[in-house]
Amino acid sequence: MQITRGKRLMYPSKTVYFSKMESMGNDFVIFDGLRQSIPALSTQSIVHLGHRRFGVGFDQLLILEPPLAPEHDFRLKIYNADGSEARQCGNGARCTVQFAYEHGLCPKRMLLIETLSGPIQGVATPDGMIDVCLGTPKAYEALPNLWDNAPMAYFVDLGNPHCVILQQTIDENLLATWGERLQQHPRFPDGINLTFLHHIDAQRLKVRTFERGVGLTPSCGSGASAAAIVAIRELAAQPVLSVEAGCGHLTIRWDQEHERVHLIGAVTTVFEGSLELKVHPNEPPVSEFCDQ
Repeated sequence: MQITRGKRLMYPSKTVYFSKMESMGNDFVIFDGLRQSIPALSTQSIVHLGHRRFGVGFDQLLILEPPLAPEHDFRLKIYNADGSEARQCGNGARCTVQFAYEHGLCPKRMLLIETLSGPIQGVATPDGMIDVCLGTPKAYEALPNLWDNAPMAYFVDLGNPHCVILQQTIDENLLATWGERLQQHPRFPDGINLTFLHHIDAQRLKVRTFERGVGLTPSCGSGASAAAIVAIRELAAQPVLSVEAGCGHLTIRWDQEHERVHLIGAVTTVFEGSLELKVHPNEPPVSEFCDQ
């Protein structure tokens, strides 16, 4: 067998345009699959793109595609930084609405986004915020004794699963430790998002989330929404709440009449660019970019 050194196989590549967006420090890369063809991405490809030294870096990758149902404006596919697919993402949905407005993807003011967990309705508010309706919780349950001497926890399913634990202070190291522990818990075979909730008063909350497939993130929209639902049901919080989440504040509004939760906040386009995606299913591991 002859080994040729100094050469590396080259695979065809495709130029893909993207936007980098964020909300409260929760950041996303968005591919517009409505106006350009997006190659099939392997798990390793997604991990590369999400790497903050060797890729663009993101908490989630968002890909817009034509909808499966004609009443929806477009379909949103969501991938976590570890390459796993997510069913829903609150801040990601808000960034998607802003992206659609900025790029003229739909002339409608009220947009209906198709996700794996069901449709999400989004609209811009008069003051320039983006409001998405995450719908009615699919499940709500108190979870005592998740482990020995564990505090009371609450399970909230908003299309993706959340565990909310009340805390007097938010210790990020403890959140990371418990978040990792719960990924292996038999109660959550597919993993779980863990949010620590600090109840400041009837109108204000502070939260921080450990996201499955990502880890600690500055902000998680659906995690903040799940925490708000717990605060309203268990702590008699008001139906409109200001939630300190990472690098800013979100507004969570509980529609009591229809039992739906709305997530409202600012969205920023950080930059736009293009990259070359290899049209090949087997990407080299990240370590190949490093000196061995």
